[in-house]
Amino acid sequence: MSIPSTDFVLEQITKGDGLKYIEEEVTKIPDMTFKNFFDSFIASNQLVLSDVIKSSELPRTYAYEIVDEKKKGSRDKIIAICYAAGMSLDEINHALIYSNNGQLYAKNTRDAHIIYSINNNTPNPYRKVMDLNAFLEENNLDPVTT
Repeated sequence: MSIPSTDFVLEQITKGDGLKYIEEEVTKIPDMTFKNFFDSFIASNQLVLSDVIKSSELPRTYAYEIVDEKKKGSRDKIIAICYAAGMSLDEINHALIYSNNGQLYAKNTRDAHIIYSINNNTPNPYRKVMDLNAFLEENNLDPVTT
C-alpha cells in the first residue's frame, strides 16, 4: 500500500465526507512512531547507532532508552540525537512530530539559530552536538544538552 501524503489526507478529511475517508482509508495507514522513523533513518543511511549516540552528547544509557522509546525524549534530546545523526531540517521536524514534540519554529530566536545550524552544517552523520551547543551559547541561548 502506498502511503498518501499528509496534505492529501488532510484535504480528503476536510472536504466532503471526511469521516468516511477516515474510516475507510486513514485507519489503514500505519501509525509512525519515533522509533520506527529513527530506526529507518539509521538503516537507510547505514549509520552506526553507537556513534550517533556518542555525537549526541547525551548519557549513553539515557539516549538508548529514548531511541527505544523506553523513555520519552524531551524536545531538546530528540533534536540532539537527530542532529548527531545528520538529519535535515525536514527530517528533524518529522522526528519531533513522531515523538510528540513541537517542530522547530523559525520565528523563535533559539529555534531559528538551531535551524541555521542545521542548514549551514552539511547534513552528515555524526555531527557534533557540542558544536551546536557552542553556537547557541555564543548567541546567549540555552544549549540542547547540558
